[in-house]
Amino acid sequence: MEFECNEGHRIYAPWKKLRNKINAIIKTANKKKTDIEKLEYVYSQICKMTSYHTWDASKYNPMYVCSMDGPLLHGKGVCAAYADTFMAIANKMGYDSLCVGSHRTKEGHGWNQVKIKKNWYIVDATWGDDI
Repeated sequence: MEFECNEGHRIYAPWKKLRNKINAIIKTANKKKTDIEKLEYVYSQICKMTSYHTWDASKYNPMYVCSMDGPLLHGKGVCAAYADTFMAIANKMGYDSLCVGSHRTKEGHGWNQVKIKKNWYIVDATWGDDI
């Protein structure tokens, strides 16, 4: 399902839902006083809304479990989805954030780095969830 927005761009319904969820999180986060409090709120919301989806390479895994669609629209995801969601929200709030990954083990893992003022911090929402 799609619709035309004022600028003439086509937007698909899931993007509207994603945008609305992201904006709701940001609206509440921006009521916090410090950068740390704002980003901790984003982190906690991702952990609350998401259940870890155990990846099984021998079975079908819906692609949404690897992106922000998983946590924001389906309530589940793998570590990449947690990281993608945090990065998207933090970046929209004006912070420099990126996804970091490691493949030292068979499964690999993804997390974030976020810059607050002049310092970079590591954020791992997957480990903040009670898997």
